[in-house]
Amino acid sequence: MSEQETVASPLRMQRGPQADRPTVVIEPASGASASIAAHGEFDLHTAHLIASAITAAVERGARQLVLDLRHAAFLDCSTLYALMNAAAPLRNEPAASVVLTGATGIVKRFFELVGVDPLVPFAGPRDDAIAALGALSPGRKETRMVT
Repeated sequence: MSEQETVASPLRMQRGPQADRPTVVIEPASGASASIAAHGEFDLHTAHLIASAITAAVERGARQLVLDLRHAAFLDCSTLYALMNAAAPLRNEPAASVVLTGATGIVKRFFELVGVDPLVPFAGPRDDAIAALGALSPGRKETRMVT
């Protein structure tokens, strides 16, 4: 995996300054973990960017993922579906985990309303989430929230 990868959408959206070109950045954290940062607004037309980043990280051996949503201004159900679908190969792996971090405003409210917390936990700051994933014991399926 390269140091950092960026995926951008050629679509121009109309919902604000961050929405012009939604991007997703993949950063390897360490070993079998990766951090994926989403920037901008994600909907039916751009949800594939998050899904592609998760798929790429998993295909390159990441089993512990942190999805950093600090800079995500909007997500919809199609984005949630794409995220869950892309992370599906990790569901039956004992040491695999996916943690969301940094969601604020409308993005945080969206996740609260759909009740995704039991499936994909929310964590505190990105670095704390990465540290928590690193502390997971190999061979144990566990989700951990950092507050």
